[in-house]
Amino acid sequence: MEHVDRAVSMLRSVGFDDSLIERIRYELNFSSIGDLPTMEIYSRICDWLRGRFPSEKQELTGSRRAFIGGCGVGKTSALGKALSADVFVNGLETAVLKIDGSVPNPSDGLEAFCDILGVPLYRSIEEAAEDPVRRPLYLDLPGVNFSDAASVGACSQILEEMEVDESVVVVNAAYETELIAESIAVGGKMGARHVVFSHLDEARRAGKLWKFALNGGSRPLFFSYGPNPAGEYTMDPYSYLLEKTFPQGRSLASAKSAARKPVENGAINREAIASA
Repeated sequence: MEHVDRAVSMLRSVGFDDSLIERIRYELNFSSIGDLPTMEIYSRICDWLRGRFPSEKQELTGSRRAFIGGCGVGKTSALGKALSADVFVNGLETAVLKIDGSVPNPSDGLEAFCDILGVPLYRSIEEAAEDPVRRPLYLDLPGVNFSDAASVGACSQILEEMEVDESVVVVNAAYETELIAESIAVGGKMGARHVVFSHLDEARRAGKLWKFALNGGSRPLFFSYGPNPAGEYTMDPYSYLLEKTFPQGRSLASAKSAARKPVENGAINREAIASA
């Protein structure tokens, strides 16, 4: 039991919750690895995580894409990151539709960013419909309170009326696990099949995110660790979580590079933006 307790204590120290620890303990023999050197134990855990983390590249395929989330979680910044990737990396002609509601939805920063990218920002669905060539169409929605049925209902109605076929729930990674779980669960009921974790730079223990990354519901699309809409994100959540979770996490992530690509900063070339 001493070896088992050691392994359990190591996982708790980096933020793993008890349910995930029990899942790992059920499939790994903690009594046999608990006396190994610390980094070797972490390496065995990383092997287990790698085998259960979604391996396929997560991509958005819908023609109308909405990023939903509470006020202040960084959903507009997340939309901007996806938008800039489509423009500069994928070479798509995109557009943005700003939706107003009962909750204020300021657009000064988004309007300026769209102007830099050369992407039109529409104010009504009729205006967007007049330009069917530009796809995908990104929808910037007002913030939603996932704990309030009326707020969720209003947002769901907008998604239905706008015929949104791709929703992404944006969650502040610095939130408590209960609030993260609620946001992902309600977002899933609203049709979100991807999740973007924001504010990774403010999360004290990134290990708590493994539980949600492995649940198979909303798949991690990318991780955001800054407000820059043209950068400060990674499209390799697995390696990023390794780096942020474990001591010497960068070495652990690099050791798995044969199976997965190392963390890539999603930042877009600043010169490209300046010349846009």
